[in-house]
Amino acid sequence: MFIALERIFSTTWPAVYHKSGLNLVFLAIASVISYSFGFCAGHVLYIQGLLTEGILMYNLIDVTTLIINRIGISYCEGRYRDL
Repeated sequence: MFIALERIFSTTWPAVYHKSGLNLVFLAIASVISYSFGFCAGHVLYIQGLLTEGILMYNLIDVTTLIINRIGISYCEGRYRDL
């Protein structure tokens, strides 16, 4: 999910993004957030035993990832065509 967002940011302002060090900061924050989402869903599903809620959380993460990846692909294709 966050890799697609990172690609969108890097293609929008490539000179600023890569020279400023924002890429490392963004990827570090994105990694923490994505691991936290997975941890919370796993905790709800396996530790608390709330099967329906845990499965819904995992499915929400998957659907959100698919949507963001599709947006990222469309945006990067458009930027490529503009070159």
